[in-house]
Amino acid sequence: MRFLLLALVLSSFAFAKSFTDEDLNYLMKVLPGGIVYVWSPHMPYSMKGIRIIQAVGDRLRLPVFLLVDPHANRTLALDAQRIFQLGDKDMRPVGSWTLIQRNITTQFPSVVVFKNGNLRGGTIPGVKSEEHYLKLIE
Repeated sequence: MRFLLLALVLSSFAFAKSFTDEDLNYLMKVLPGGIVYVWSPHMPYSMKGIRIIQAVGDRLRLPVFLLVDPHANRTLALDAQRIFQLGDKDMRPVGSWTLIQRNITTQFPSVVVFKNGNLRGGTIPGVKSEEHYLKLIE
């Protein structure tokens, strides 16, 4: 059953390579820390939160990795990419079973933080203020 669910997640956003556990493990191995932010073009507030989380990453000197809802409508996602001036790297759908098990696709946006090779804390759902994110992530 888990493999069927994962197959559906991986195949639903056909125009970009999914962000997998392999990608997550590589980042956690080579970087001291980072922020994963999953957004959805179906949730406009999650798109507005992109600038907030990027500012948080700048303040904490942590890279931010933007991932998209794996069930997102392609046309809406491409429109959002143009409007918010996102790069192709910001259009990778979540395909990481580790992140999915942490409920990163339950609500958009959702944030997961990694430091020193490990995921830290739980998933942070919803858009927060810059100051609130700083308190939750530091």
